[in-house]
Amino acid sequence: MERANIRLIALVIVSFFFAGTVVTTIGYGNIAPLSDGGKVFCMVFAVFGIPMTAIMLTAIVERLLQLTEVLEKFLCSTCTVRGVPTAYLRFLHLSLIMCGAITLVMIIPAFFFMFLEDWSYFEALYFCFISLTTIGLGDFVPGDDPKWRRSEYRSLYKVCCVFFFITGLTFLLLILELCAKIPDDHPGMLFSCHKPFLQEDEEDISTSAIKLRPRYSISSSGSSPSSPDRQRLSRNSYERISGRDKESR
Repeated sequence: MERANIRLIALVIVSFFFAGTVVTTIGYGNIAPLSDGGKVFCMVFAVFGIPMTAIMLTAIVERLLQLTEVLEKFLCSTCTVRGVPTAYLRFLHLSLIMCGAITLVMIIPAFFFMFLEDWSYFEALYFCFISLTTIGLGDFVPGDDPKWRRSEYRSLYKVCCVFFFITGLTFLLLILELCAKIPDDHPGMLFSCHKPFLQEDEEDISTSAIKLRPRYSISSSGSSPSSPDRQRLSRNSYERISGRDKESR
């Protein structure tokens, strides 16, 4: 009886792992439904499970964005005084978040998988990348090694892997959301060495435009020259009229 219960728990955990790979769209391919009823249920489960998972991850990312704004405000308060452009601050903010996320969900977990699965570090890092980018080739699957099949901690290990997938996808979506905040107008100017000169040219153009501004004003009744220009125009008109009178005489 105890053996049957252990086997039932193992089947439930394996099913939980399979469901996690479906809703996260990883799909290693090592477990698949065989019967027609199982395939139909898998399709229905994916239709509802994938959008619900996306909604859940989006809600978590929105909360994390509020935390990243604290770092962004700190960078703005410390670097804006020194005249650093906003585009550079956003790029620096994204770089810090990206390095931290990659460290948390790829570099550090790869060490755990290296020892738990007897993989090389490169193979473990490759597994993390393939899994979190939802490629899921299936050449490396956690918990399928013969030593894990005989282990009493296999069920717990499978559950931890599912939570690892969800956490990694959350940070991946966070990075994509931060990338969307980078200005998309002239992204190459972010690394250009001539940007300060362009800014100086724009300032020169604006200064020239101010100097070349017409010396007349627009009144409320319509467009009319200012008083000095009006006197100059009237004087010129008087000289022209007097000149014509002399010629006619």
